[in-house]
Amino acid sequence: MVPPLVIEDFSMQQKYLWSSLSRKRHYPQFRIQTTVLFLICLLIAQLAIAQIETVANDKGKRIGLNLGYSQQDRPPFNDEDYAHITRSIKIQLAQKVWKKDRQALEILIEPSVYYVNHQLLNLFFIKPDKPNFEAQRALFTQNRSYEEYALNLGLSYSYNLTYDLLAYGLVSIGPMTATADTERQKKGFSFSDVLGAGMRYRIENLSFDLRFSLRHVSNANLRSPNNGHNSAGVELGFSYHL
Repeated sequence: MVPPLVIEDFSMQQKYLWSSLSRKRHYPQFRIQTTVLFLICLLIAQLAIAQIETVANDKGKRIGLNLGYSQQDRPPFNDEDYAHITRSIKIQLAQKVWKKDRQALEILIEPSVYYVNHQLLNLFFIKPDKPNFEAQRALFTQNRSYEEYALNLGLSYSYNLTYDLLAYGLVSIGPMTATADTERQKKGFSFSDVLGAGMRYRIENLSFDLRFSLRHVSNANLRSPNNGHNSAGVELGFSYHL
């Protein structure tokens, strides 16, 4: 008969052996996980270094494209006399003219095309003392489409929140022409005034743009009528850093 102490000692040796073998089987998996984690960290570091170098070598020039949608019946406007909806395509040319720490100023040139839907909602906006007021009411209460072509020159102030993300505000003004009359504005020459604020996210040489903008169109009382059109909306776009 084998003494109980020998049996117990043999059992403990078996448990130790199985435990050792089990630990050894986990070693390859641990090495794979460590290698993958190291490669991910290395890739992130390389991308961060490339991003910093791209920003450091930035010449301050951008060219981009923005698409926009705006309406008159949005705060802070919401005039009940008329409906005015625009869809815009805007080319953006930017040149940085000042930079200090996280702050920067850019000069903007923005050629734009606006596709407009306009309708007079309050026919009494056209007074009976105007010539052919009934014909004007019949015409302008229809939902009509026309185009506006604008060339805005502006200034943008930006502040970098991180290397990749910045917030900005802009103001711009420029000449424009409209292809149709409305009850509020004569066709032809006018001015396009834009006030905007947004955020831009940069990935190497590409920036992606989200902007909220307010726009006013009028002709500075050069011709009548000159009640003007207002709209508020959003723009989405991208730009390439040259």
